[in-house]
Amino acid sequence: MPECQLRTTKNYQLQWDEWGVPTIKAQTMQGLFEGSGFAQAFLNHNLLLITHLRARGKSAEYLGEHSGLGSNLMTKQPNRSEERRVGKECRSRVSPDH
Repeated sequence: MPECQLRTTKNYQLQWDEWGVPTIKAQTMQGLFEGSGFAQAFLNHNLLLITHLRARGKSAEYLGEHSGLGSNLMTKQPNRSEERRVGKECRSRVSPDH
């Protein structure tokens, strides 16, 4: 935990206390949300990584076979070459006059 560490950007100032609670100071709502988002991402980086891997269907590849194989099998892995072929075919049917 970054005890009492200070992070300052042009939009916000973020400081953690000795218990790991972030305090965010900002002049605008955007700065407040940026600081809040950074604090959440910093404190929950492992959850963000696992969610990202599961969304891509790769959690078992990186975290082991018992870490989410079921979610990997349920995640559709699109065939990008088929998408490109269909896209080209659709574009060729559209006349430039429309």
